[in-house]
Amino acid sequence: MDVVNTLFSWVALGTVVALLSLVVTWAVGGSKLLLRLGAWTEKFQNLEKTTGTLEQSIRDIRKTLDQIQLTLARRETVQSQSPLTLTDTGRDISTELGAQAWAEEIAQGQKGKFVDPTPYEIQEFCFNYVTSHNFNAPAELRIKMQNSAYSHGVSLQGVYNVLAIELRDKLLKMFNLAAPE
Repeated sequence: MDVVNTLFSWVALGTVVALLSLVVTWAVGGSKLLLRLGAWTEKFQNLEKTTGTLEQSIRDIRKTLDQIQLTLARRETVQSQSPLTLTDTGRDISTELGAQAWAEEIAQGQKGKFVDPTPYEIQEFCFNYVTSHNFNAPAELRIKMQNSAYSHGVSLQGVYNVLAIELRDKLLKMFNLAAPE
């Protein structure tokens, strides 16, 4: 019986050693797994930080683009829709220059140059008229045009565009063609 007890003790000891070996193996493997999970967690956290920075950069870019768009919209005198119409800035410039009264006077003198015109032909004529070398604005109007361009932050061409649109609208009305509202 002593032999059986000794044998049983050795088997029990072997089982305990095997179990301890198995526990150590799991612990080492588990710690490697935990280290790997820790590395992935760190990478994920870095990705979250980078994504947050990227999102902020995109918001900043959008804000800048919105500011640029507003700046450009303020400086345009003519809307690029069809038919061309004045922007708020263009209407302000028109009022400062007395462009409608000017256009009425010029339209009376130019009406005889047309025979059954189309709206496009009138518009083309008006833009050519105000930008041609033959357009000799009185000194007072030229000074007003330059001051208006300066105060509104637009080019002189933008002011010419205002005059062209006002002249076009007067001629369209004279020929009973639809003028934009």
